[in-house]
Amino acid sequence: MRFFIPLMGAVSALSPLVVSAQEPTWIDTYEAGLQQAGETQKDLLITFMGSDWCDQCKILKETVLSKEEFIKGASAKFVLVELDFPQLKPKLSERNEPVRAQFGVRGYPVLVTADSTGHPYGEVRYHRNWVTADYLAAIADQSANKATRDEARAEFENADDDEARKQALEKLLGAVPQTSIAQLYLEEFNQLRKVSKDKSPLVRDVVSKERVEKMQLELKTLMGQRRYSDAVALCDEFLAHDNLSQGERQMGLTFKFYSQMELRTFGPAVKTAEALAEIDPDSPIGKQALSLKKRAEAALAAADKPKPVVPVKPKEEGSLVGEKKDEAGTAKTEAIKPTSARHKQTLMELEKVHAELGAAETALAQAKADLEAARAKHEEAHRAEAAAREMGEKRKENQAGSKEEAPAEKPATQVAIEEIEKNVSDLRQRAEEMRKSAEKLRQAAEE
Repeated sequence: MRFFIPLMGAVSALSPLVVSAQEPTWIDTYEAGLQQAGETQKDLLITFMGSDWCDQCKILKETVLSKEEFIKGASAKFVLVELDFPQLKPKLSERNEPVRAQFGVRGYPVLVTADSTGHPYGEVRYHRNWVTADYLAAIADQSANKATRDEARAEFENADDDEARKQALEKLLGAVPQTSIAQLYLEEFNQLRKVSKDKSPLVRDVVSKERVEKMQLELKTLMGQRRYSDAVALCDEFLAHDNLSQGERQMGLTFKFYSQMELRTFGPAVKTAEALAEIDPDSPIGKQALSLKKRAEAALAAADKPKPVVPVKPKEEGSLVGEKKDEAGTAKTEAIKPTSARHKQTLMELEKVHAELGAAETALAQAKADLEAARAKHEEAHRAEAAAREMGEKRKENQAGSKEEAPAEKPATQVAIEEIEKNVSDLRQRAEEMRKSAEKLRQAAEE
């Protein structure tokens, strides 16, 4: 099976951090690391970091990655590459962005193991209570994925029929980070699509995630530009896909609802909320859909209600006669103008709050979707985490004179869930504040 070398680029301008094999250290450019891996036939260990904003990245680098024990231990089999994505150095982040996108990295910090051609086969996430030895062991364990991948490649090349090819490709792609498949294992993925006729669960999962990510990026742009009609059309296009999961349908309808509310098409928004509630009434999003429906119905009723016309009380005839006529007319105009200006200002403020509210609620909906996905991932990882801890406990029990163990750490997925839950709480509070502001301005506009 043919593979390509990703992002090789021009390697003449290498980083000054590339040193001799006797002095292993971290290289700060992917191209230089890839060249050195090819020359030494070592694999790559690539860290994706946010040095000036990611607290976990700072801790990991200070306590593990910068230590001589780790550098010497890891560099025996790996070329070490550190790719930084700092906020205060945007050019550096931009330089490394193509690598991040190709590897499909979506969280920091993460350590990725890849072969000498740049094809990843493993990931190691941050663990709060791990020490250097734990990370070195976890990195070494990723070699099992590489062995499985290469074994599956041989099985594919020797397969006699499509079913055998399908099984080999599922085994191969199941051994590598799924987020990298669409870029770095595209040929194998397309082969799997062909032999499985797009019916492989792995194909559906990868296609679904790529579709969702693409939609979210496009929606972020459209809503940021207040192109809500285009956002509704994009949601409809997304919802028209076959085999959408429950979560995907909920996400598409949620974004559609908020876009319709911004367009003040309250009738269609009511129907969208009803469709959202019908998917799973007992789920968190299903329960939220009922309140969204009430909100849209209230907005629809208010929009249909005719606004009262307040007549302007005329001045007495005597005050409009003779030389006082112009003065009275001026006074009448001046009395009306401030009220009109205040009303216009109120409407402008209301429109601004509506936009902020829409952005807050869209972010809240996305955070809730992320939370559901994180919880699902946590459930999948729970057994693996528990098994790993059990093996570690048995290993320590067999060591003579072992010390009392520290309390078990939280799994990485649980840490992610807690972070997203806090984000959801903050966004919910922000959205509620925006709703209160919008209601006050609505009342002021109707006075």
